Amino acid sequence: MSLTEKVMCPDLPALIHAQECNYKNLYAAFARYCETESGKINLCGLSLGGILALHYATEHPEKIKSLVLIGTRYVMPKKLLTIQNAIFRLMPNQSFESIKKKKKNFIQLSKTMAELDFGMKLGSITCPTLVVCGEKDAANKKSI
Repeated sequence: MSLTEKVMCPDLPALIHAQECNYKNLYAAFARYCETESGKINLCGLSLGGILALHYATEHPEKIKSLVLIGTRYVMPKKLLTIQNAIFRLMPNQSFESIKKKKKNFIQLSKTMAELDFGMKLGSITCPTLVVCGEKDAANKKSI
């Protein structure tokens, strides 16, 4: 990447500000965001951002110059998402204020992601790809 390349960091909650908070709407908004750039793009995503980047890269491999995925799974862990949502339900609403969405919206988004599986599409990614996972990230290390 040259020093003149632009870095964009989308505000994911703002992408679907007026729409129902689900993965389908978030991905569609993210794809539109990526399409605003002409030429190939470098995508880097952490967790949910990585899932969106991975999804976009499988559907638009010709548009991707490079891909960096951090703590990202290509198959969603249904049991882990269920546990995560149970924990989210116990958390106070103000814990979600920093992501500009209500707790119920975040739980709904998480539920709509349970069936995601990009395993059969990974072969379509042809760009240089770096997958990063922390040594102590047991939940995500299993998927690498």
